Amino acid sequence: MSKLLSNLRFVARFALITATISLSGFALPILPGNEHPHNDTVTTWSSGDKSDPAIMHQHWNDLPLGVNNGEDSWFANKAWDNNGDTTAFHAPGTANFGHGYIANQVYFFFDAGYSNTDAFDLRVEEAFSDWVLGAMTYYGAAGRPDVTLGFNFVRATKRPTIPYINVKFGAIDADTTGEFDSSNQTITFNTADFTWYTGAAAPGAGDGRDFLTTARHEVGHAVGFGHNKNAAKVSGSSIMWSSAAPMDTRIAITDGDFQGVMALYTQPVPEPSAVWGGLVAIGFLALRRRKR
Repeated sequence: MSKLLSNLRFVARFALITATISLSGFALPILPGNEHPHNDTVTTWSSGDKSDPAIMHQHWNDLPLGVNNGEDSWFANKAWDNNGDTTAFHAPGTANFGHGYIANQVYFFFDAGYSNTDAFDLRVEEAFSDWVLGAMTYYGAAGRPDVTLGFNFVRATKRPTIPYINVKFGAIDADTTGEFDSSNQTITFNTADFTWYTGAAAPGAGDGRDFLTTARHEVGHAVGFGHNKNAAKVSGSSIMWSSAAPMDTRIAITDGDFQGVMALYTQPVPEPSAVWGGLVAIGFLALRRRKR
């Protein structure tokens, strides 16, 4: 009887472990040999020779990365990528570039000059949050158990020692509301030449230029997107249109923008049959060993 109870406890523990693993998901790591330019079309986890790095990879849809996909979509030209134990920002064709995937988080840090009580800071934090939470919502609604999302940006309270996004405020080109420098991952907002509306609520007539809209746009560049081909930036258009939004207008991040996040920052999970088959085999062998 004691031996039977022992075996039953082992089976229960094994079932709990396998259930926990299956719920948590398995992300395919960025491995040497899995680097590729982001102009490949869709591949799937289960197609072709799985020893081929180009096959052991999955895009969210069949829109190619690295090209402008049209008015209501996205143009992905860079990605944050966990290569080893750090997350770095890479462009297609660079030596360590693989499919984008953020295992933990990428930090953003405010340069000296503004405190976290300033409306500029609050709107930048809101812009990062809008991208992250919106992408998580879009991912959840898509119902794709075959891929897992790795995408998160967190404010650092002190200057990080690892790659991060630096946020600055000040003077840049007089006609530019904000810019992102991908060579050093720095967002600079032009607070010298423009009068900004920094309220939390959407602007009304006469309020002026909406800072949150610009912050969402520049954070989109920091996520990895270039400008798309929208003919005009109006409510409902992509946040990544090339020109500033009209006065007194707030632009949201759209589903087309979040689809770009899915294309850049999802990784395939192992085939369920392979995972469960391996775990069951391990459990069976362990039980046999205990019986001996």
